[in-house]
Amino acid sequence: MLKWTLRVLLALVIFLIAAVVVVYALGQHKLSQGVTVPKGALAEQLSGGDPKRGAHLANFVAHCTGCHRANGGGGLLFQDIAFGTLYAPNLTRGPGGTGEFSDADWVRALRFGGAPDGRPLIVMPSRDFAELSHEDLADIVAYLRSLPTVSKTVPSPRLGPLAEALIALGKFHPDAEDILKDAPAPSNVRPAVSAAYGGYLVRLGCVGCHGAHLSGGRMPEGAVAQNLTPSGDLGRWTFEQFTRTLRTGRRPDGTTLSRMMPWPQVGQMTDDELQAVYLFLKSTPPRPNGTR
Repeated sequence: MLKWTLRVLLALVIFLIAAVVVVYALGQHKLSQGVTVPKGALAEQLSGGDPKRGAHLANFVAHCTGCHRANGGGGLLFQDIAFGTLYAPNLTRGPGGTGEFSDADWVRALRFGGAPDGRPLIVMPSRDFAELSHEDLADIVAYLRSLPTVSKTVPSPRLGPLAEALIALGKFHPDAEDILKDAPAPSNVRPAVSAAYGGYLVRLGCVGCHGAHLSGGRMPEGAVAQNLTPSGDLGRWTFEQFTRTLRTGRRPDGTTLSRMMPWPQVGQMTDDELQAVYLFLKSTPPRPNGTR
């Protein structure tokens, strides 16, 4: 009886080891696939951008500093035994940064989710930026190129077993896959106090946490993103209350916003931008909380 028990246990161990090897191999295979970029897309010219306008977009709308740090030098983004260790790269032109980036490299990263060598960027939310207007993309790149240099080379991503399994099973994937599937195009919407421009700004800065349908829900860090559709608190707020909340961090009922919400940055959007966002959010279909 003991002999059969040992054989069964040995078989289970071998099976588990084989399963781990297969999952790892599948995950690595998916991540090794080159990012597909439409013919001619990398010819976009980004010279002549306005770094001042780019600073506003990068810091207060797209929230680049949330991951890449206030100085753009990058650093530790996420560390977990199961999921792995991920770093936000150095975006400055200093050693270890983007000093060798061409216009094509920036387009590949921001519009298509790929590194200069063609591999997919694992956690870069490129789908949110894929629809940047040409002018806004040029402005953001001009700003990033103007940053004081930081000498920092961050380690390559180290994925844990859970991340490898999720990638192998198709439950987690880089944004490059969504971009390939959705085929988004650069936006032509012009800055205005309009729901259309508000939707453009929301795509850049809100969907990453609040979800594609903006109904919020629990995030991996354990925080809860609020429902931004009319079903949530926003449905009862006036524009003045909405603006005051984002500029003070306090809701109309006196409670404070989560520290995960970057309201000190969002609150520095212009009055016209905030009004455009408000108009768009009020126009979205109501959805139950967490139906991301």
